[in-house]
Amino acid sequence: MIKFFRKIRYDLMEKNKAGKYLKYAIGEIILVVIGILIALSINNWNEIRKEGSEELKILSEIQSNLKQSLKETKRVLHDNETDLTRYLSLLNHVEQKLPYTVALDTAFCRIPSWASPYLTYTAYESLKSRGSKLVRNDSLRMQIINMYENEMTYLMKDWDKSEWRDSEAIVRPYYVKHFAD
Repeated sequence: MIKFFRKIRYDLMEKNKAGKYLKYAIGEIILVVIGILIALSINNWNEIRKEGSEELKILSEIQSNLKQSLKETKRVLHDNETDLTRYLSLLNHVEQKLPYTVALDTAFCRIPSWASPYLTYTAYESLKSRGSKLVRNDSLRMQIINMYENEMTYLMKDWDKSEWRDSEAIVRPYYVKHFAD
């Protein structure tokens, strides 16, 4: 193709047809510019497609992390409810002055502890490192940020504070009073 255009250019120069050569040169420049613009458009389209693909991937990961955190929270709630049932059984046992049984060992063992959920933040941290603008929907982006920066943070602080308060103010004093010896 280059030889073809070179031949045309030499023919026009040899015949001293400056006007036609100028038109030819402008045409060639326009073709090059159009080629560059097409290449840029294709590149931009490809970048937008890649960003859309990255957005879907990170949103899928966030959804997966939130489902995992919910599952973990439900598991811990169930464990804590089981512990509460053990505590109530132990309390009933003490109030009725029933004799000690081996079955009470589990309740005694769990008294000084509590369970807190382990919430998964990996996808959100990945989003933060890549830039939150990766999520193009402003409303969704703000909901994700609010969920991780506010809701989940406050949930964990309140959960631990509540568990610690109950343990220190209610469970431990009762344990010391009735079972210290």
